[in-house]
Amino acid sequence: MSGKSRYRGPGGGKGKPNPLFAGGRVPTLPGSRPPWIAPPRNAPPGDPISQLMSFMQAQPQLIVCGQFGLKPLTDDQRRELLAGINLYDALETVARVQGQWDVAYTTTQRVDLVEGDFLAGGGTEGMCERVLNRMVIYGDHLISPRATAQLQREIIEYASADEAAPSVDLDTLVHMLLSITSEQNMDAEFAGDVPTAAEVAKLQRELPRMGLEETHEYAKPLIQNEIASSLFNQPLKYEIVLSNTYDLWVTAWAPRSNITGLGATPAEAFKIATGVDLLDVMRLGARIVKRSNDAHQVRFTRDGLLADGAAEGAIDLLFANMAKPLDDYKVELQGDRDKGEVGHQRYTLTRFPFLAVDDNTFVMLRHQWALDRLCGGQLYFEAWASFSSGGLRNRFKTAMCDAFEVFAGGILHRIFDKCPHLRAIADEDEMQAAWSEKKGETPSVCDWMIFGKGHCIVIDATNHAVKEGAAQGLASWDDYSADVEAIFTSTEDGKFRQLLSTIDLVRKHGGWGNEKVDTTTTYAPLIVVPDAGVVNGLLTQFDINIRGVKAFGHLQPHVYAPGIVPISDIQLLEGFADIGRKYGKNPDMMDMIAKWRIGASKYGLASLQLFLLSQGSPILPISEHILTNSRKVIRLLKDS
Repeated sequence: MSGKSRYRGPGGGKGKPNPLFAGGRVPTLPGSRPPWIAPPRNAPPGDPISQLMSFMQAQPQLIVCGQFGLKPLTDDQRRELLAGINLYDALETVARVQGQWDVAYTTTQRVDLVEGDFLAGGGTEGMCERVLNRMVIYGDHLISPRATAQLQREIIEYASADEAAPSVDLDTLVHMLLSITSEQNMDAEFAGDVPTAAEVAKLQRELPRMGLEETHEYAKPLIQNEIASSLFNQPLKYEIVLSNTYDLWVTAWAPRSNITGLGATPAEAFKIATGVDLLDVMRLGARIVKRSNDAHQVRFTRDGLLADGAAEGAIDLLFANMAKPLDDYKVELQGDRDKGEVGHQRYTLTRFPFLAVDDNTFVMLRHQWALDRLCGGQLYFEAWASFSSGGLRNRFKTAMCDAFEVFAGGILHRIFDKCPHLRAIADEDEMQAAWSEKKGETPSVCDWMIFGKGHCIVIDATNHAVKEGAAQGLASWDDYSADVEAIFTSTEDGKFRQLLSTIDLVRKHGGWGNEKVDTTTTYAPLIVVPDAGVVNGLLTQFDINIRGVKAFGHLQPHVYAPGIVPISDIQLLEGFADIGRKYGKNPDMMDMIAKWRIGASKYGLASLQLFLLSQGSPILPISEHILTNSRKVIRLLKDS
C-alpha cells in the first residue's frame, strides 16, 4: 500500500485534515447510528435534540453486506475460506490497515483516505471497487475496530500457518469484513442487516407510545451493547496517553497511601514488581509506535529493536507477558469462545497484542493496543499481576486509586486557577475539618466542591472501571446494574451518598467562606471515573438519569442530573480554559458546565464531547498541561 492515498475522498475531492480535530482531542467513536432514531416532529431549529439528531445523522455509517444485495458469510463459510489463506499474510494485512486507521483517527480524522487507499489496492470489478464506490457516493465507512478485531481473531484461529499457502485476496478479505460488520450490527427488530422503511416506520411508531418503565426495559439490552462497543472503540491519542502515564506513574504516591514495599512512586513500584524500568518499557513502546506510524510496520524482530535502542529487559518482558506463540494464542481464543459471543471480547487481544512468530519475531495485532499495553493504562495490570504477594497487590491497587484522585484533583485545581468565573474550591480534607462537629467523627463529604455564579458543583472521583463481563458484553443486566448500584448510585454506601451528604452540609452551613448558598442555588453532582469507567453514551446515561431522579429528586428543580463522567471530559474543560486564556476570551466555565449538565438532564447529552460537537463547537482542545507534559515524556523516551 502506498504512503500517499489514491483515494480522493467523497465526491473525488482532495482530502484535507479536519480542523475540528487536527492537533486536538479525539472524540469517542460513536459507532453506527441506530436506524430507528429520528428527530422529533415540529422541533424548533435550536432544540438540542434536533441538533443532536442532525449531528448523528450526518455521521458516516458502517457499510454492511445488505447494501450490495449480499448475504453475510457465516462463521463456517469464513472458516472454510480462511483455511486456504496464508495466516501471517492475512493477519499483517489487516493489522497494517487498522494501524493506519488508528493513526489517522487520532490525528487528521481522515480515516476515509486510509480505507480508500486500502480498497484501491484491490483493483477493479470486484468487492473492493463496489465498496469504494459506496464510500465515494455516500461517505460511509468500511472499518470498525470491533469488526477488524474479530476478523483477526478468526484469521489466527482458522487460517493456514503453512508458508506456502496463498496470499489473501483483498476482495475476499473485504467480503469477510463486511460479513462480520453485518453480524455484529444485526438488530432483533429487523429481518436483515439493512432495515426496510416499513420496519423502521413500525418501530418509530411504537417507541413514542412506551412509558418510562417500558422504555427503560426496552433500552437495557441496548445499553449493554453500547457499553461494550464504546469501550472497544475508545480511541487513544499518543500525546494524551504519554501525559496521563507521566502524571499517574512518575508523581510521588499520595500522602495517605500505605506504600510499604512499593517505592516512592508508582514507577518504582513497577520496577519492583516486574524487574524492568517503566521508562524502558515505554521507550520500547515509543519505538514500535513510531515505526508503525512512519512506515506502517507490524512485524518486528528482537535484533531490530535492540539496534533501535530498546532495552533487552523490556523486549524480554514483551515476549514473556505480552506475546503468545500461535498454538498458545489459539488456546486463549478458544477460552474466549467458551465464555460466550466473541463480538465484544477484547481482553485477550489487549493483554496479548503481539503474536510471537518465533523467539525473535512478533507481529503487532493493532497499533492502539500496543500503545496502551506498553505506554498506557495496561501498565497497571502488568505491575499488579507481577507482584510477589497478595498483600503487595492489594496495597498497590489501593495506592493507585489514591493516585487517580490526586490526578483528577490536579486537573480541577488547574481549571479553577485559570477560570475567573469559578469563585471558590474546597478539598475533602478542608470540608471535613470545617464541618466536623464531634471529635473523632468525620463527616461524609465528596472530594471537591466548586462554586460559580448561582451554582455549587460537588465532585467525587473513583478509579473504578466497568467490570470485565459488562465491558465485553458477557454480563447479565442484573450483574451490571448491581455493580452500578453498589459503587455509584446507592444512597447508603455508594458515591451518591457522599455527594448528597456534601450538599446537605453546605446547605446546613449556608455555603463555604464568602460563597453563600440559598434556595436558588443549583447543584451539579459529578463523579469522575477513568475513561474505562461507566460510559457516557445516550442510553447508558438515560439509565443513570433514572437512578439519579430517585436519589436527588427531593432537590428539584435546583439540581442537575448526576453525571458519571470520564476523566477525558474534565481534561477537555481544562483545554477550553487554556484556549480562553491564550486568546484573551475567557469562557464562562460555570456557564459552559451548566449548559452541559442541562443537556445531560433534559436530553441525555451526558458526554461533554458529544454535547459540544452537537452544538457546533469548532474544536475540542487539548490542554497546555498535556501538551507540555507529553513533550517532556517524548524527550525522556528518546534517551536510551
